[in-house]
Amino acid sequence: CDEYRPALYKFDATGRLGKRYVPFGPNALGVDVGTEALPAVYAARRANRGFEAIATYGGLIYAFVQSPLDNPDVTTDNSSKASLSTRILVFNPATETTVAEYLYRIEGSGSDKIGDAVADGPGTLLVVERDDATGPAAKKKIFRISLAGATNLSTLPPAIAGPGGTLELMTPAQLAANGIVPVAKTLHVDLAAIGFADVADKVE
Repeated sequence: CDEYRPALYKFDATGRLGKRYVPFGPNALGVDVGTEALPAVYAARRANRGFEAIATYGGLIYAFVQSPLDNPDVTTDNSSKASLSTRILVFNPATETTVAEYLYRIEGSGSDKIGDAVADGPGTLLVVERDDATGPAAKKKIFRISLAGATNLSTLPPAIAGPGGTLELMTPAQLAANGIVPVAKTLHVDLAAIGFADVADKVE
């Protein structure tokens, strides 16, 4: 996965790049940047905060946007900075299609980004969430998340989940009022509490 674009890259066994999967839209500008297969709204990612984590299970790819999308997209990135809602994209490499999206709520209070993820079973993943600090007060946690019961964002109307939509800036109460359920998360381990955060800010 590519933290910058964001994009997914497919390589063959020799290391040769075969395909680059990108959000819908940019090829219409006259330059072929890859196979358009991801929701267009992902182009509204905050600079340098595209897909930071990637995991695979059951033939599907789970790609995590590092921080909330800047949606609506503004030059100051204020939409991203004001949001605690980031997205998990589920991609089927066999059909080259996005099959689902889910909402992940970041803790906030300094914790503002996803660091890494690994699948831990069907619909269950372990996710690193962190800040940029080090030391005992740093926010470096691994959460176990479950997709069961979470809303598939791809079923929502564009006015909510698409470019310019309201999803990223919804409060928990507004999400609930619209029937939008984020993924369930429980603390698996607090890395700062066991001393690991003294080692590095990027625990991944």
